[in-house]
Amino acid sequence: MYITDNAPQQAHYPYLPRPKRSGSAWKQGPAVPIDSLLSNTVFEPDTITLLASAFDTAWDTLKKSGSPVAANHRAAWAREVLAKRIIEMGKKGERDPQRLVDDALAHLAGSK
Repeated sequence: MYITDNAPQQAHYPYLPRPKRSGSAWKQGPAVPIDSLLSNTVFEPDTITLLASAFDTAWDTLKKSGSPVAANHRAAWAREVLAKRIIEMGKKGERDPQRLVDDALAHLAGSK
């Protein structure tokens, strides 16, 4: 699935149904290729929901901060960095939503 301006699409995981989401990431912002980022990873449905929620929270926090990396010309890059970091930390076993958000934002700040 892609996080886009469009309604959520069903992910193409033959072994794992995609939980439904209605977060802000579906309503705004450039696409982030979540399927390709998760293609070599198996997460439980609850974990996918948790990671997606952490991504939504991190992106909303960044936008509300007024950071220039959330501007249209850099938003796709920023969203991809956040998504990749949250998935990376999820692979390492992190399941605390606030730690995922804080870590992703700190990682993004170091990536500028």
